[in-house]
Amino acid sequence: MPMKSPSHSIESEEIKDPIFGANFFDTHQKKELIKYFANNGYPFEWHKSKTQLDEAFVQYYLHLMNVNQARLNYHGSINPSDRSRKLLDVIVWGYDITICPEVIFDLCTIFGNIGVKLTIEKLKTIPNYINVDKFETLIWSFRNSTMVIYYLAQLIPYIQNSENLDLLRIVDGQPELLSSFILENYCDITYLESENNGASKFVVLLQSDISNSIIERLARKYPKLLYQKSSFNNQTPLHYCFTNKRRYQLIKPFIEIAPETINYEDKYGYKPYHLIPEYLDHETELKTADFGLDFFQNHILPDSLNHILLGKSFK
Repeated sequence: MPMKSPSHSIESEEIKDPIFGANFFDTHQKKELIKYFANNGYPFEWHKSKTQLDEAFVQYYLHLMNVNQARLNYHGSINPSDRSRKLLDVIVWGYDITICPEVIFDLCTIFGNIGVKLTIEKLKTIPNYINVDKFETLIWSFRNSTMVIYYLAQLIPYIQNSENLDLLRIVDGQPELLSSFILENYCDITYLESENNGASKFVVLLQSDISNSIIERLARKYPKLLYQKSSFNNQTPLHYCFTNKRRYQLIKPFIEIAPETINYEDKYGYKPYHLIPEYLDHETELKTADFGLDFFQNHILPDSLNHILLGKSFK
């Protein structure tokens, strides 16, 4: 029984190039060409179908693709506004989208949740279907599409050796909501404690553009992170906060979460609050009352810490 075409006809579409160009081939030759395309992974331009005969050829092509368990090939020339409809066409025409469900993320993001479910099922059956390298390539390819990154991120727990993924690179430059979703759901303490060039991934976050609110939530979720000293200079995350004006507002919550760290010394014998004047000496634009010791005592540091600072010599 012939397969039913989609309810919306595409005969009237104005497409410059039909699937086979001009009428150089008869029907039998076209059928043989399609066999060649399907058997050799040639990127047959299924999306350019515009006649009922073209649709029949596409259905035959998709049947062969299913038999070969071959990935759906498509050209980047598909108009983005047409992608969802074209993908739905081939599914209606019989293509088994479970062969390569991740294409849904790009071609039909409005059905992304279905794509996530199908891809997870695929990964359960074929664990190495998307390995770390392929996943990071996909992330990089779609880094300008927040929706695609959101769907891809949900695959992280199902990727083999996902602990090797560079999650900090994935969230770099992404909107806060997406960064928060990835970091708070897929960064466990083992990952955040692991070191990169002598500093933990958590410290790397402190040195990045990630918002203070995300970092504070991670610190409250994993207080142990605040006690970890960097191997190359023995500094805690609190030390880094005192030396980075973008992280001043984290000083108070970090001390509240891990109060003992206010007295932790780095390899040079400096406690976190010793670094205030040292930093101010090198940042002339901060030599104002707004960012002086009074600022820290009155606006950032908890009351319980002020007695530690009062009467101290900072030189």
